[in-house]
Amino acid sequence: MRKAVEERISRRTFTGEAFTPEEIAHIEDLVKKLNEDSGLEAELVEDARSAFSNVKFTYGFFKNVRSVIILKGRTESENFREKVGYYGERIMLDLVDMGFGTCWVGGTFDRSVFTLPEGVSIPDVIVVGKVEKLGIKEKLMKIGFHDKKKSVKDRITTTVELPDWVKNGMEAVRMAPSAKNTQKPHFYFENGKVRAEVTDEYIQDMVDLGIAKFNFEAGAENGGHFEFGNGGEYILK
Repeated sequence: MRKAVEERISRRTFTGEAFTPEEIAHIEDLVKKLNEDSGLEAELVEDARSAFSNVKFTYGFFKNVRSVIILKGRTESENFREKVGYYGERIMLDLVDMGFGTCWVGGTFDRSVFTLPEGVSIPDVIVVGKVEKLGIKEKLMKIGFHDKKKSVKDRITTTVELPDWVKNGMEAVRMAPSAKNTQKPHFYFENGKVRAEVTDEYIQDMVDLGIAKFNFEAGAENGGHFEFGNGGEYILK
């Protein structure tokens, strides 16, 4: 399993230190690749402190936030929210590989500080920055998250023994972040094939499906990939 999948945890306390020019260039290369592959319009905002300065929005959950990656795009484009989740998780794990702290944020920030053209929206941002050792609050949140993780058998439906690549993929799914830690995306293994779906009733559900699909791929490590769409199938290479 990819190391970053196992190491990633949501970080909410940062040092506030700015990125170096070299770090900015590397992150911007990742953002450029994300946009080329996805059709999204993601952007690194190196100084986004104003989006997290109002306790009205952040509820005091974040400290010393400086930089974010805005996951934005054409709201009516095909599979928009799922792509935000899938490609957002991809770049998040790349940032973890670089040694940065990260956190998915869908609600607790001030969207009004970002100017958007008509038809473009921001479902989520990824907070990214330099971090120190976990503080007490973050340690408690980490423990709470792991205690509430659903088991593999609760996340996938099957009538047969799962092959190792599916087990590995599902272990990575268990580690995936989700809105309010609801862990809603569900998987099915039938006739040697995997598909994934979610009950799409909350604004972040399709984002969570994209995140879960990417983590499955990162865990399975057999070169396969998911089709986009609710109920999309995993295509073996």
